[in-house]
This record gives sequence, C-alpha cells and structure tokens, in this order.
Amino acid sequence: MSVDLDAKPGVGLASSVVLAPSPVEVDAPAIRVGVIGYGYWGPNLVRNLVELPGFDVSVVSDRRPQRLMQARQRDPLVKTTTDCN
Repeated sequence: MSVDLDAKPGVGLASSVVLAPSPVEVDAPAIRVGVIGYGYWGPNLVRNLVELPGFDVSVVSDRRPQRLMQARQRDPLVKTTTDCN
C-alpha cells in the first residue's frame, strides 16, 4: 500500500491514502500458509487468508473429517488432511 506524501494540508488523511499495491507487493510471491485446526476460529482464519492478496492457503488440517468436509465446501481449492505433520 502506498501513501501520497504530497497531500495538501487540511485534507483528511482518508483522502490522501491510495489503496493500490506497490510494484514490489504485486511481484512478491504468495506467502503459503497451512492452518492446523478448523474448529472455532479455523473457518474465520481460512476465509480471511484466502481473501487477502499475497496469501495462499496450502492446506487445512483437522482430526475431524466432518470439519475438513466443511473446509472443502467453503473453499474447494484448499487441500485438506487429518495429518498435521
């Protein structure tokens, strides 16, 4: 994210912030993440990471097959496993 440092005084901060990724952010490789545990917070973590640019949720691990089925239903591209090693 870049900020316009040449913003005019008196103009609110919100109007001086440019929400565009810098060239370095666009060219950077995705950060691969594995989530162990798809219980209470797991679905929220996976959803947020999947929606963030620059992140790749590689795998979700949980001991309960029904939770892994929920993860696959929510995001079919995420790999799932019961093995956390």
